[in-house]
Amino acid sequence: VQMKLAHVSPNPLFDPWRAAAASPGGWLMNIAFFVPFGTFGILARTVPGLSRRALLMVTLLGLLLSFAVETLQVFTRSRIPSMGDLAANTIGTLAGALVTYVVRLRQERVGG
Repeated sequence: VQMKLAHVSPNPLFDPWRAAAASPGGWLMNIAFFVPFGTFGILARTVPGLSRRALLMVTLLGLLLSFAVETLQVFTRSRIPSMGDLAANTIGTLAGALVTYVVRLRQERVGG
């Protein structure tokens, strides 16, 4: 556990295990994995009307879920926690929530 924690870099764009820049493919994959979380978080809102607060709440929930996943990886043998994963997962949540938020706002304005 201590070895894993010692290798967690505060720079999300650097992978200390490889001593190189973080993989763009890994970033894109992590973003893509969390887009549905943001999408369904906005779609699950049953109260009429959308607010920026809903967008913020869904993004914060994605951040917390990602933080929990990265924290649990400290205790596994095959996974390595990463600030880059945390950042990419949060960006994915925000992207999914933002696109869904904009689409729903347009639907509400049209009356659909």
